[in-house]
Amino acid sequence: MHEYQSNKINATSSRLAFNYQLAPSTSLRVGYSHSQRLPSLLERYGNFGIVLTDHNQIEISNENLKPETNKTLEAGFYHQFSNLDGSLDIRLFNENISEAIALYLEGYTVKEGTLVTGQIVELKHS
Repeated sequence: MHEYQSNKINATSSRLAFNYQLAPSTSLRVGYSHSQRLPSLLERYGNFGIVLTDHNQIEISNENLKPETNKTLEAGFYHQFSNLDGSLDIRLFNENISEAIALYLEGYTVKEGTLVTGQIVELKHS
């Protein structure tokens, strides 16, 4: 899948997987996926903020966000029980996320739902 935003930002997602059937009710699988998520309009240009207890407002948006990237490697085992109404599906995976888009409060602490102390609020990528 490929996405394009008018500000020249692109994101591509793909997946490659192999399944091997050991028996009619048992299979093994391995897979690799690479996915990207474009920042939403709200994350890039959002006109919203947080009002602090001292009535100051901090605006939250970041026009320079890059696509979030997730690379996943996985291996799995699946077995359908013939004598039970159920199955066993085990998946081992490793995910590597880069350029993660997250809202965080730098230096703020939360006490009973109230922002108490802090410096800045922003959307960042890492």
